[in-house]
Amino acid sequence: MEYTCHYCKTTFSRRKRGDRFAKYCSPECSSLARRGTSHLEATRAKIAAALIGNTNQEARRSRATRKKISDARKKRFVLLGYLNNLETRKKIGEAGLGRPAWNKGKRFSKKSCQKMSVAALNRFTILTFPLCCFDQISCCFPKRTA
Repeated sequence: MEYTCHYCKTTFSRRKRGDRFAKYCSPECSSLARRGTSHLEATRAKIAAALIGNTNQEARRSRATRKKISDARKKRFVLLGYLNNLETRKKIGEAGLGRPAWNKGKRFSKKSCQKMSVAALNRFTILTFPLCCFDQISCCFPKRTA
């Protein structure tokens, strides 16, 4: 059976077996169509009534516990990551032993090799010559006179 997407107006067949009331051709269209919408007042009232008394105290943490967790995280934070203790680092290292690298056996195409070559050459020239004399090399490297 053919359906018309309510968002992009394209025709499509049912995506999967349980999709009896297909309104959208893809999950992207579905999320884009619902963006910016909100519940009706009656629905909001039903949700509020259902949540009354459901404070979920077991899952909540006390202020002191949250402070302890925060302090522990701040201690571990170093520049861009976390500093693990020696035991944890050893476990992480052992977990990775024997596992091949993600790029083992991968081959680069000729086009990729050329791009990397050009990038490496550009990197070399930028690192070798200062920016003040990029167009005129004689500025920092005077000619020798014999």
